Amino acid sequence: MKKLVAAVLVAIGILAVQWSTLANPHQSDRIRWEARLFSQVLPLDPADAQGVGPGQQNKRQVDCGPYGDAGRGLYDKDISCDDQTVSPDNEMAIAVHPTNPNLLLAGSNDYHITFLGNTSNLQVPSGFFFSANGGGTWIDGELPLKGSLGGGDPAPAFDVKHNQMVFASLSFVCGQLAPLCSRGNVMFARSPLGPNATAPSGQITWSDQTVANGSASDAGAQQLFLDKEWIAVDNNPSSPYYGNIYITYQQFRTESGVYDESPVMFVKSEDGGRTWTLPVEISGRNPAYCTFQDDEDDAADTNGPNSTQGTTEGPDDPFACDQDSFAYPIVAPDGTLYVQFDNEQNFAAFEHPQRYDSQVLLVKSTNGGLTFFGEPPTVANQAGCVRVAAAASGPNGSCIVPIHIVNKEDSYDFAIHGANGAAVPDYPINVSGRTTLTGHQFRVNSAGTIAVGPKPGVQGAYRLWTVFADNFNGVRPGNGLAAEQPAPGPTLTPITNTDIFYAYSEDGGMTWIGGDSGGVSGPGRLQANPDDVEADQWFPWADTNKTSGALVVGYMDADVDGPARNGYGFSNVTIPVGLGPGIPLVVSSAISTPNNSLFFRARVTGCVNCATFIGDYNGLAVGSDGNVHSVWTDMRRNASAPFPARAVQDAFYARQPVPPAP
Repeated sequence: MKKLVAAVLVAIGILAVQWSTLANPHQSDRIRWEARLFSQVLPLDPADAQGVGPGQQNKRQVDCGPYGDAGRGLYDKDISCDDQTVSPDNEMAIAVHPTNPNLLLAGSNDYHITFLGNTSNLQVPSGFFFSANGGGTWIDGELPLKGSLGGGDPAPAFDVKHNQMVFASLSFVCGQLAPLCSRGNVMFARSPLGPNATAPSGQITWSDQTVANGSASDAGAQQLFLDKEWIAVDNNPSSPYYGNIYITYQQFRTESGVYDESPVMFVKSEDGGRTWTLPVEISGRNPAYCTFQDDEDDAADTNGPNSTQGTTEGPDDPFACDQDSFAYPIVAPDGTLYVQFDNEQNFAAFEHPQRYDSQVLLVKSTNGGLTFFGEPPTVANQAGCVRVAAAASGPNGSCIVPIHIVNKEDSYDFAIHGANGAAVPDYPINVSGRTTLTGHQFRVNSAGTIAVGPKPGVQGAYRLWTVFADNFNGVRPGNGLAAEQPAPGPTLTPITNTDIFYAYSEDGGMTWIGGDSGGVSGPGRLQANPDDVEADQWFPWADTNKTSGALVVGYMDADVDGPARNGYGFSNVTIPVGLGPGIPLVVSSAISTPNNSLFFRARVTGCVNCATFIGDYNGLAVGSDGNVHSVWTDMRRNASAPFPARAVQDAFYARQPVPPAP
C-alpha cells in the first residue's frame, strides 16, 4: 500500500455508490449516490492523484504480497490489494481452469476512491484476481473502464480451446454525480494464457468489446437496461460445440421509470469471443407457470394506446415468462447448454394479496444455442403462442416452454392491492425497499445456481443440481402452504430463518427430485445446510467434484454468530451423490460485521451503521484436483485511522483441500 500523506482534511464527503443493478423485478432502485461524511480523512500520496481513468486499467496490477495475506486463517486470506485500504470489494466470483487446477480467475465490484484536495472521485471498474499457484498468491488488477463511471457483476471463466481467460461484466454509462444514467451494457474481455494452459508471462492484458447494448436513460420514455449477465464456456473436447462461449443476461424494459418486463437474453461466440451473435430472448412462455403479467398489453401502456414505445417489442404473449432475474448458464459434458433463471409470474403460487413469489425455471439447447426448449411442445402449451421479434425458437419453430423446478417463499410485496388489502412480504424490507434479513439492512435474494457432475454408476452420464436459498423455515404469512395469507397484523412481521436447499435431475432437467410436487412450495425439499436455530444462510453457489460427483455449495453463514444476528461467516457443505447428510466446513476464520459498516450505511434508528449492500452473490469452484476454492464479501477488518472504526468490504478467498470421502 502506498504511503498516505499525514495532513488532515476536515469534514469532507466521500461518495460511495450502492453499486449494483436491478437484480429483482420491481425492486429496481437506481444507482444511489450517498454522501459519507467523515470528520477526518487522509489524502493519497500525490503519485496516486491521477486516479483510474481510461487506459489506467493495468497500472494498479500488483501482486498482493503481505497485504493480501492479512487476516489469514486456516483456509482463508484477504486477496484485495487496493492502494487504499478503505476501498470496498464485493460481489465476488471465481473460476478454476478445467485442466490446470493451479490457474484461478476471480472478479469483484472494485471500488476506487481517489482524494484530490478537498474533493473525492469514485470509479468502479470490474476487478480481477489471478493466481497461478492454486490460490497461494494473487495478482489484483482491473478490467478496462471505457471512461464511464464503472462496471459490475463480474463473471470470470476459462476458454480451453482458445487458451485464454475470459470475463463478462456490465458497463455503466454515466458521469460523476450524474442524476441520470444509461447503463447496463454487457461487456466481454479476453486475455491470453501462456503455452499449454500455463500462466501468462509479464503483465496481464485484456482486450474488450461490447456484446449487447442497453439504451436510453433512467428517466427515458423507454429504457433497456441489461443486468446480471453470466458466462459459460464449452470446455469439453468431445462436444460438437467445443469452444463456444455463451452469455446470458436480463433485459429490463422500463417505460418512464415503470417496470415492464425483464426476459432472459442470450448471445454466443464460436470464435473465442472475436464475433458475437445478435441477442435473442430465450425465456419463452408457459401457460401453466407464467400466468401473471404486470403489463398485459404493451400496445396500451403508460404512454398511451398509440405509443411507438408501447409497440417496440411487438405484441405480448399472454403467458410470456418475461419477468426474470439471475439467469445462469452451464454446459454439460455432452455439450448441452442449460440455463436456469428465477421468474415471478406463477400466480397460483402467490399468497394473495401478496404477489411476486419467485420460481426456478430451466431451458436448454442441444445444438450449441441455435434453438432452445424445455417441456415438449403440445397443443396446450403452444395455444396462443406469440412469436416476438428477435426471440429464439423451440423445436420445429415452436415457442420455448421452460421447465418448472421449484417455487420459493421470497416475495417482497408489501403493496395494497385494491379490495384485497395490504400484502405482507416474506422477508423484512430494508431502508431501500429491498428484502433483507432479520437484524440487518443489506439486501438479499433467494437466487441460486446450477451445476453438473457425474451420474453415479453410469459411464458418461451426468446429474444436474440446482441450489437456492429461501425463508421457507422462517416466520412469514401463510407459512408457504396457504393460498392466501392471513390478515395483516403484528404477529406477521417476517422473521427470517433462511436455509440452502437443493434438487437434482438425472434425465436432462425434465424432472427434478427435491423440487415441487404439484407446484406447491415445500414437499420433497432437500436441505443442504445442517439444521440450526434461527440462523440464516444465503447467497449459495454450487459446483461439483468431477471425480466423485458430490455437490459442493458455498454460502454466507450466520450460524457462526449464533443467535446474536450481528454477523456472518462463510461455509462450504459437501453433499455426497448418495444424498446422505451434508458435510459442512466453516472456511472463514473470523466473523464479518455488516452492522458496523463504513460504506452503504442505512442510517436508520437502531441500525445507523448497518450496510445496505454486500453484493448479490459470492463464488465457489472445484478444481480437477478436488480442491474447493471460495470467494466472498468479507467485513471483518476495520478501516485504518483516522477513519471511524467501521468494517470495510474486502475480497476474501479460501482454499479447502479435497473434502473427505462421505
